[in-house]
Amino acid sequence: MNLRHTAALALVGWYLMLPPMNSWPRTPWIDRNAPFSKWTIQATLNSANDCEVARDKHEIDFALAVKSANPKRHEADPNLSSPIDDGALCIASDDPRLKGK
Repeated sequence: MNLRHTAALALVGWYLMLPPMNSWPRTPWIDRNAPFSKWTIQATLNSANDCEVARDKHEIDFALAVKSANPKRHEADPNLSSPIDDGALCIASDDPRLKGK
């Protein structure tokens, strides 16, 4: 690996990205299949590990917010007791899928 390649790798940052929420026709849903140009950058981080740590914290915070918004529904529906995932992803800043953003 040459010095230029090493420097290029050091410049790669990481984005914690969230997919858009859609509400058509009525019920809100997370559009994990939306192009990255529609996603929101929640945080910019220096390493893949930092991003994964931030994503894990985000998932916990999101699940707590969803469950606290309607606790009785989560007690009554056992399917809602499984982990709640809003589709947050860690994406390298040089990922070609971000070119359309």
